[in-house]
Amino acid sequence: MEFLNLVQGDNQTVAEYELRFAALAKYAPEAVVTPEDRCYRFEQGLRPEIKKGLAVRITNFKTLVESAVRMEEAVIEEKKKGEEKRKLAYTMGESSRSTKRGTGRSFSAGGGNFSRGGPAFWGNSGPRFSGPMGFSRGSIERSSFTVPPVGSGRGAGQSYSRGSAFTPNCSTCGRRHLGQCWGPDAIPRVCYNCGGRGHISRDCPSQTPSSGGSVSRGAASQSSIGSSGRGAERGRGRGRGRGTGNRDGDHTIGGGIRGSGAQVNQGQTQARIYNMTREEAPASNDVISGTILLFDVEAYVLIDPGSTHSYISSELTSKIPGENSPLGYNLMVYLPMGGGVVVNSVRKGSLVRIGDVTFPVDLVVMDLKEFDVILGMDWLAQHRAVVDCYKKEVMIESSDHPKVVFVGERQVVPVCVISAMEARQLMLEGCEAYLAHVIDAEKVNPTLEEIPVVRDFPEVFPNDLPGLPPHREVDFTIETFPGVAPISIAPYRMAPVELQELKKQIEELLEKGFIRPSTSPWGAPVLFVKKKDGSMRLCIDYRQLNRVTVKNKYPLPRIDDLLDQLKGATTFSKIDLRSGYWQLRIAEKDIPKTAFRTRYGHYEFLVMPFGLTNAPAAFMALMNRTFHKYLDQFVIVFIDDILVYSRSMEEHEAS
Repeated sequence: MEFLNLVQGDNQTVAEYELRFAALAKYAPEAVVTPEDRCYRFEQGLRPEIKKGLAVRITNFKTLVESAVRMEEAVIEEKKKGEEKRKLAYTMGESSRSTKRGTGRSFSAGGGNFSRGGPAFWGNSGPRFSGPMGFSRGSIERSSFTVPPVGSGRGAGQSYSRGSAFTPNCSTCGRRHLGQCWGPDAIPRVCYNCGGRGHISRDCPSQTPSSGGSVSRGAASQSSIGSSGRGAERGRGRGRGRGTGNRDGDHTIGGGIRGSGAQVNQGQTQARIYNMTREEAPASNDVISGTILLFDVEAYVLIDPGSTHSYISSELTSKIPGENSPLGYNLMVYLPMGGGVVVNSVRKGSLVRIGDVTFPVDLVVMDLKEFDVILGMDWLAQHRAVVDCYKKEVMIESSDHPKVVFVGERQVVPVCVISAMEARQLMLEGCEAYLAHVIDAEKVNPTLEEIPVVRDFPEVFPNDLPGLPPHREVDFTIETFPGVAPISIAPYRMAPVELQELKKQIEELLEKGFIRPSTSPWGAPVLFVKKKDGSMRLCIDYRQLNRVTVKNKYPLPRIDDLLDQLKGATTFSKIDLRSGYWQLRIAEKDIPKTAFRTRYGHYEFLVMPFGLTNAPAAFMALMNRTFHKYLDQFVIVFIDDILVYSRSMEEHEAS
């Protein structure tokens, strides 16, 4: 019950919570039967602020714990930043209350200066300070500076007075804070339909209506890519937006938005990167990872269709030829854990080799930890690559070169093992069970000459039985209940392949003398059962005969008792009798009861066949009489399996 209600405490780290979770999970195995159940229980107990950051359902427990730890570190870092901001605001408030004069507020907006409550010293724009910083008689101890908002041009901003506890309202998110805004509205929205900025795909003005008309002018917009020193041309028509060119050397993608007079100006080109760890990549169906050659240098690559650009780690650039070139603009790369990184250099003309074909690629230089290279949509689109995330394959086909297929790493599926009791319980609940025989087709059986000791007695190990075995002390008998009439069953239907095998085996048995044609009133159908080596074993369906047969009560040994005798043994030889049942003759009076019916005739056995109810007991009695002298010394016998065991190789050879 404690495990089902387990949650992460307010003062408990993810590592401490994971230790407690693992300790209690041992006492509730039914609650964490599968890895998915274990991950679900663990995730539900996390604190809300950590669980909220795990947007993707993770089914690998180790990956889930690592992701939760990283999210916990991000939450702690965010709290520290918030505390620092609050302390700064409190310190400024205390400073304003300590001044004897000059408690006014000063603002600067759109280039105009306003002052209230006393004189202030104002500049044009940008962070600048004026006025004395200390206290002096007859002067106003106050200085002011300007905080430019995100996306604004030079000469526009908000000025803040140190002599006041007032924090200005952000024009982007509406909240009071200093510095650059990182709120959700500060990141411009990108349309997945047209690539423009300032709107999303459902509001895209270039989207063709389903009814087939033209887009109304009031909803129209245009997007433009600004170049150095040039602004986007204002679109015609009412309601069209206008883009702006790049400024201060930063690459700008300007996109008009709905309404007149709207202006979008981003100081940097933005890119997305959905990077992940080496452990997460093989398990993810969204990306492909593996090893490629970059200028004949092995590099661990992540092929990520969700990344807009291709990247190379700054560490790998020192190992390959070439020099870094300036990108020409600042590229803001947004990371999945939040925040962004500005990069401005590129390694142009890098050569990626897959198989015998090389592909050029421009790689943006960036500090990468988990991967050496990330190939994004720019490279995939350039070479018209087809990505199969399910098979973890990338196919590149062109008239310039033969078809190339890159096969990435695949997650190794763990072997799922359950106990016999669990399997029985699942079958009782209605689950289907299948019995499968696995055969190693490449395994080569050793020859007689390669086996020590055995090779000294080749006459004991013939390739096949030479003929009928001799009559022994006791032959196999079939005693039926008094007054039972002969039983005859029609042959079973067989496939053509089985009929061919049946005809072949009947001819072999006739040739060896194990069966003979019969006129018996008894008759049983035949069927085939697969052996361990894949061959077919001919079995007779004697179930009707077994129902009227008096059972032999000869005891079969317990496996546990046999294994107890192996204590201290180190050397073993296993002997499996060849056609063991056929080494026991049937009493002459009971031969007609073994008759079986086939499409090719009526036959009866002269040796003990498979399928008779008393066959195991009769054969066990024969083996015990044969090995009675050596039992419990160095031989174990179970029906037709013989195990010779010794404490040393010398003792084994002497036996």
